[in-house]
Amino acid sequence: MIITKDGIYPLIKPIVGDASSTTVVYVSGSLSTAVGQLVYFNTDNDPIPLTDGAVAAGKQYIVDHGFGVLVYLSVIGSDGGTRINVEAGGLD
Repeated sequence: MIITKDGIYPLIKPIVGDASSTTVVYVSGSLSTAVGQLVYFNTDNDPIPLTDGAVAAGKQYIVDHGFGVLVYLSVIGSDGGTRINVEAGGLD
């Protein structure tokens, strides 16, 4: 997935019967002025950070998040130079 604008982007589409509780995320490209953070939503629909601090390009993140929790990338502060490539997959 290529991200060029601010927003909250789902990283993995829910699959019926998916029992993954860990997600691996690789971030590449250019964040430019943007800040990205891996989040999930609590029962009040508030985004809650899953990692300490911002994600960086050229890094892989392994996030343990529990069964049934969907992982998102929150991006703020993007500009014309922002072009983030994100690959994500679930682990058993």
